[in-house]
Amino acid sequence: MNLALNTIMRLMKKIDLELAHKRSRTFPCSILVKNAKGLKDLFRLVSYSCTKYLNSAKPTIPRSLLEQYREDLLIGSGNGDNEVFEELLNSKRI
Repeated sequence: MNLALNTIMRLMKKIDLELAHKRSRTFPCSILVKNAKGLKDLFRLVSYSCTKYLNSAKPTIPRSLLEQYREDLLIGSGNGDNEVFEELLNSKRI
């Protein structure tokens, strides 16, 4: 295992994922449901965002949680403040 990968793995072990969402950048997204199970998963995400992941009175959903429940959800972004445009603007590759 190379040195960089080993260092990253050590850092990941030290990061408290329960508190990491407070320092991460947030991006808006639209979530639609496909079926009844998706509606239940959406309610679960809303509950988590308003209780466990409330950040400065702003509910957030960590990406890991969104990926965990995304099977019956349609997730998209509808404005210019999303992650795709941010990556394109900050990309050093032309």
